[in-house]
Amino acid sequence: MRNVVKLGSSGLLVLGIWVLTPPVQAAKKFNTEDQVAVLLKWYQNYFEQGKYKQAEQVAQLAYELAPDDPQIAVALKLARRQQANGVSPTAEVEAQLAKVLQKLDRVERQLRDTAAKNRRRAILQIAKEPPGSPDAN
Repeated sequence: MRNVVKLGSSGLLVLGIWVLTPPVQAAKKFNTEDQVAVLLKWYQNYFEQGKYKQAEQVAQLAYELAPDDPQIAVALKLARRQQANGVSPTAEVEAQLAKVLQKLDRVERQLRDTAAKNRRRAILQIAKEPPGSPDAN
């Protein structure tokens, strides 16, 4: 059984605040979790686009809201590391695409050169044989 203590009006006020505090804290925590979830979505989008500076800023905001969350700490470290590397996924893909296009250009030039040589050979062979000669086909 609880001990009943006679409280004055200030005691009731303190008791009332104490009773209301957990739901308010729970509402703030829920709101913070929603904010962190939205910030992590933004982080993911920026990170996938190769915008590491923006990803770091968003992760920093999320870290300020929930410093104990290890996922946010890892996200922040990844964004900083990628910024230090200076290489974005889109830049890598573009570099590989440029290499492939250079190789295709080289192959296309070789094919054109080979076709031109074959045409010249055919013309030279025709020119070597006079019309109506027994060797001409």
